[in-house]
Amino acid sequence: ALSWRLSEAVENAVRALVQSGSALRSELLRVESQTARFRGDLIDAEAARASAARSLQTLLDLPESDDVALRFVLPELDAVAPFEFAWSAAQENREEIAALQALAKASEREADSLLFEQLPDVVLTGQNRRARPNPRILPPVDEFRSDWSIGLALTWSPTGFLETRHRTVSARVQEQRAELAVESFRDTVRDRVAQTHSRARASLAVTESAKIELLSAREAYRVRRVQYPAGLTTLSDLIDTEAELTEAQLRLLNATVRSIIDRAALYREIGRDYDFLQGVRVL
Repeated sequence: ALSWRLSEAVENAVRALVQSGSALRSELLRVESQTARFRGDLIDAEAARASAARSLQTLLDLPESDDVALRFVLPELDAVAPFEFAWSAAQENREEIAALQALAKASEREADSLLFEQLPDVVLTGQNRRARPNPRILPPVDEFRSDWSIGLALTWSPTGFLETRHRTVSARVQEQRAELAVESFRDTVRDRVAQTHSRARASLAVTESAKIELLSAREAYRVRRVQYPAGLTTLSDLIDTEAELTEAQLRLLNATVRSIIDRAALYREIGRDYDFLQGVRVL
């Protein structure tokens, strides 16, 4: 917007010079072309802003209204936690790891229970009887007499043993498969956490670098704004400095969005939710 206004001011000044005969008509055409280009860029930027506002209104489920403006405030991103912390959080929060561990434990218990079924069945019985007369006492006596007995029975079936043995082996195989699945998935999650953690740290470093570049561009633009009214710099230099400032702002915006995306990916891998709309403010 500033470039367009400055270009219009220059256009008016050159037009006055052309009318007075102090400048060529070709110079006015060149300035008019530059003003038209800046005006087109401004219209495109306004259209992009309106489209982004409508998209955010839909995303945030806000009522459509002409007097509602949305402003994206770049959030201050915290430092990325060390990898050991992220990996520990992933092991605690990922439900898939807990489910596979529970499956392996269930297979282990099933195999242990089948192991006892292979042993012979032992039945121990005992009896205490009091009768008149007691038939187990000879010769019979017409009075109450007591007796007791203990029995031990041992049963074992070769067919049942082989069947149970086969089931035990199958259960052990399932247990080993479940343990391998746990380790395989754990390694996969660890690799993903490591990759997303590295990307999150790298993108955060790029964001911090973009912030420094933006501060430098703002200072350069401030100096040009002061120099231009005093005639110490040209309009072209002022416009170039403004363009560099806009590019620095866009780099910071892109770096911040990239950092938010990478951070959300890291949070997803460790099993946590990330509020990626924390920088949106309704004005």
